Amino acid sequence: MSTEARRTVRSIALCCVFTLLSFAPAEAALADLFAGLDWITLAPTNFDPTRSLYPNEASLREDLRVLCGFGFHGIFTYASWQTVGQIPRLAREECFRGVVMGIWCVVEKGACARDRVKAEFDNAVAAARYVDAYVVGNEGLDDPQRYNRAELESYIARLKAATGKPVTTSEQFDDYIADPTLLALGDFVLPIVHPFWHDLRSPRTAAVWTADQ
Repeated sequence: MSTEARRTVRSIALCCVFTLLSFAPAEAALADLFAGLDWITLAPTNFDPTRSLYPNEASLREDLRVLCGFGFHGIFTYASWQTVGQIPRLAREECFRGVVMGIWCVVEKGACARDRVKAEFDNAVAAARYVDAYVVGNEGLDDPQRYNRAELESYIARLKAATGKPVTTSEQFDDYIADPTLLALGDFVLPIVHPFWHDLRSPRTAAVWTADQ
């Protein structure tokens, strides 16, 4: 692998590991898809919404092709705002056979302006033909500037009605243990496991610990 490719891989943030715990019977096909592919979470190169920096299509395709080269065929995204809303389509046009699209802004609150909330929902619905499932929000229930439980439940129901696809949210796995009612929030369970924040620095130890959780 070239030095340039290695540099590109380092710029792609695999920030968290999603662990699939359980599915409703209707999501059996989705369970098979998750089990049958190697998945990765993509935070694209040239992406910094705090500076209104968004990658163009060529940059997105380069990231996706690098990931394809490493054998990944399933992808999670964090948001559907601006050009990152194109990732599901571009991923399908490259090598990816599984796509879970993220929506960051759930309600008009904090950094999420009204136009972004609307655009993320519209982009998510428009991408439905390329998407296997959606994850709404990310570690937001403990942040009063993000959304509350009722707002999240309402959004999940609305997106599912608009797309007919499985929808869930994603919180720290500790939160699901502390509040088991979160297990019923959405069509499947997608907790986040952060070995680093549990003081695990060895990749091998972290991988074993993550699987055990």
